[in-house]
Amino acid sequence: MTQPIESTPEAILAHRMHAQNLTQRLPLHRLMDSLRACGIRNPALDSAVISLAARVEGLHQRDLEVLLMESQTVAQAVSIHSSIRMFPREDFEIFTKALLPGDEEELRYYIAGAEPALVALGLSAMHVLALVSRAVDEVLQQQMLTKNELGLALALHIEQELTPAQQEVWRWPSSYAEGQSLGESLARFMLPVVALEGKLCLFSKPGHRGKYYALSATFPGCFEEKPRCSESADLQKELVRRYLHCFGPATAEHFATWAGISLGHAQRLWLGIEPFVQRVSYHTITGWMLQEDVQMLGENPIPEGVRFLPPHDPWLHQHDRSLIVQGKHAHRYFWKSAGMPGMVLFDGEGVAGWQPRILKNKLLVAIEDIGLPIRRASGSELEAEASLLADTLGLESQGYTINSI
Repeated sequence: MTQPIESTPEAILAHRMHAQNLTQRLPLHRLMDSLRACGIRNPALDSAVISLAARVEGLHQRDLEVLLMESQTVAQAVSIHSSIRMFPREDFEIFTKALLPGDEEELRYYIAGAEPALVALGLSAMHVLALVSRAVDEVLQQQMLTKNELGLALALHIEQELTPAQQEVWRWPSSYAEGQSLGESLARFMLPVVALEGKLCLFSKPGHRGKYYALSATFPGCFEEKPRCSESADLQKELVRRYLHCFGPATAEHFATWAGISLGHAQRLWLGIEPFVQRVSYHTITGWMLQEDVQMLGENPIPEGVRFLPPHDPWLHQHDRSLIVQGKHAHRYFWKSAGMPGMVLFDGEGVAGWQPRILKNKLLVAIEDIGLPIRRASGSELEAEASLLADTLGLESQGYTINSI
């Protein structure tokens, strides 16, 4: 194996910020480029639009709603790491089908925890997946359902295809969630995998906070026709390529963690990219980068200024977190198991947390000082960024506060 190319943390940081469109905001007509990089997670109300506001000039929440529901050029689906993501409609298969498990072992890793239910039923994971996939096609014909509604409907539908002995087990009270049957819980385990088949999309109803499942091929607001079919190997190679562009240098192990798949699954997908990568080292880390990205190392400056990123922004999913924040206390603060804060970026570094405080139609950005250099940022920079975010969300800005915690 050849010696890795030596780089620096500063060069890697600058490259990743450029790849994730955080160096400078893109014009509004390039919104798709910001979605195309690695998708934008949208786990909660306004999360995706806040991520995009840090990357795109002149964005308003209504712009995204039009792209999602009217022009249908943006899709939203359960995708990488079983998370809800937005991405260009034309890339639907890259962010879904590319990650489909290829065999029983890969699938069982993806639905970790479901093993006891499979054993009790005496069914393979692949067989249950096929049952759930067929049931989804039937249950969601010309209707949309919440996850709870869909889980119950699937359980009732699938029960009819089981033997009497299996039906009895299927109706057992679930050990996974109170108020569910074992069959309903198992069907819900499989939903993220069914989503990877490319047949499900998610959207919101006006006046409703929750998200609704619909068939991507038939329901208005998703797709009027089926997404194009591409070769699996090409989809897999393109997904790994996009990951490396945004997070390289990285390894198959890092990719497995990011994608929520087994190491063996990740290594299988990684094979397609090997002719196009080079080893790169910085600090104590060695990984792989795309050859064209290696050639550009050192060409991009670390950007100046302030950005407010939401808790699940792609930027926070680095495998080497010390590159973006310093100190164990900061790591514990930003990457909690629950209640993660947003991150204030200043000159490329995570320097504080923040929370939106919304009262009626007014937004206050509550910044949490955790002992990092947030106070180096000027008041005018913070004020301008708070005002921009409020405008994006269609709210009146109440500025910002800084409180030590």
